[in-house]
Amino acid sequence: MFAFSFTAPATSNGLTFLLSGQADIGPDNKIIAEGEIGSQAMQQRARFTIDTVAETLKKLGFSWEDTTRVALFHAHDIPELWGPALLGTIGEPIRRGVLVYRARPPIAGGEVELEARAIRRDLVATIL
Repeated sequence: MFAFSFTAPATSNGLTFLLSGQADIGPDNKIIAEGEIGSQAMQQRARFTIDTVAETLKKLGFSWEDTTRVALFHAHDIPELWGPALLGTIGEPIRRGVLVYRARPPIAGGEVELEARAIRRDLVATIL
């Protein structure tokens, strides 16, 4: 098991949510730029996941500003990933940090996955 999320009663109010990873798969269930890993294709895949997560956050009444953690999974280089056209569009949360996993998403043919969450407490257990 790599990760586990749970809820527990709290004594104070605060925003929490976990938006599971959005892969580079369109609403038609087709992989964005399928089979391509060149610069333009990887930027297109990243742009799609960023836009889709932003749309989902909005539908739920949240925004990037509400997030406390953003995680990105990708196995191939994404040129200008940190620039204003891609991750730079999420604004302030990028300053809090983005977890980047150089790993392929768990979907055959997928190359990019993005998740967002707002958490109060993060517990990390290391098993050696």
